[in-house]
Amino acid sequence: MAEARASVKGDHDARQIERDSVDAIICDPPYGFNTMEEQGELANLYSEFIGAAIAGLRHRGHLIICLPGESYTGRDLPYCTNSGLVTNQVLIKARAVNKRIYVLARSLPSRLLAPPYYWESERALRRTILHFRVESV
Repeated sequence: MAEARASVKGDHDARQIERDSVDAIICDPPYGFNTMEEQGELANLYSEFIGAAIAGLRHRGHLIICLPGESYTGRDLPYCTNSGLVTNQVLIKARAVNKRIYVLARSLPSRLLAPPYYWESERALRRTILHFRVESV
């Protein structure tokens, strides 16, 4: 079976993904720590990107998002980076473009392997990694 691969070079806006054009999106969006956006602007960025990502994924595509889970520096995390809120947005955006969301790892026998997954940096953040599979209805 032939695979299609795309190489992206230069600056591109992740909110402008062509519909049904990619098999997987792996992203680590800005958390608002090292950027100048206000929380409202960051929330709009997340909402627009999630909508574009869901619409851009082909049948059985994968969306993997790394988000901050906990700050070890005492710094408040922007509300729009909350994994529960992002998951709800993914579900809502999928319904709007007639797609379904599945979490494959939930079918594994061990609860230890169930998402969300975590990645830690001892000095700054604990990160949550969300993994969704998107199917066209």
